Amino acid sequence: MYLILEGVVRVVGRDEHGEEVEVCRLQSGECCGELEFINGHRTVADVIADGPVRCAKLNRRHFEMCMGPIVDILAKVGRENPKYEYYQVQLKKHAK
Repeated sequence: MYLILEGVVRVVGRDEHGEEVEVCRLQSGECCGELEFINGHRTVADVIADGPVRCAKLNRRHFEMCMGPIVDILAKVGRENPKYEYYQVQLKKHAK
């Protein structure tokens, strides 16, 4: 998981034809990769720096140590927040 300290990143997925589609942009104070930790699977999109970016990396073990008590809340947000719509669709595709 990465916490963006400075800069902006683009989250890029693929449509049904394999073409890149921008899912969202993330900026300072936001994170990416948390849902992969929570749900225990590989990533479904790429994250591309949009200029200079500085971030902090958190490995799975440290994530679980820090976030253990709130993992259920984060999982619910990942299922219900429209921000994660692309992610939710990709999970359904991979589950089949």
